[in-house]
Amino acid sequence: MVNNLKTGPNGLALVRSEEGTIYHLYNDVAHNCTVGTGHLVHMGPISGAASEAPYVHGCSAAQELANLQHDLSYAEHTVNFHVTVVLNQNEFDALVDFTFNEGSGTFQRSTLLQLLNAGKKSALPAEFAKYNEAGGKVSKDLTDRREHEVTLFQKPV
Repeated sequence: MVNNLKTGPNGLALVRSEEGTIYHLYNDVAHNCTVGTGHLVHMGPISGAASEAPYVHGCSAAQELANLQHDLSYAEHTVNFHVTVVLNQNEFDALVDFTFNEGSGTFQRSTLLQLLNAGKKSALPAEFAKYNEAGGKVSKDLTDRREHEVTLFQKPV
């Protein structure tokens, strides 16, 4: 592995701003029981299931952070494992947000990863922008998210 990074403060801020943080149980857009920053408690809506018990009175900031770091660890591993060029912290954080949102499989199969590993970082803004659809339609939220990822990716450290 060329990189062995963890998400930094700028990356955590980006994920939180894009995902939103709610400190009580809620049903996400897919109607799954969720808490904090998109932390899946269980599939299906809030139902009083045993997995909800730790969050019945909401979650603390410490719980939210621990859950978020755990959830991001999968995206971090994917980026660290599959990227073969050295990344700075902001580049890594932007790629983790992308992978967290789009999924590890999408990142692994992406032209974005191929171009990155070929050393063509200048081509990446256009590649990020291609991932802006939900349900076959352009999503303003995803378009904005990709722009925010590009901004962070290009931000000097």
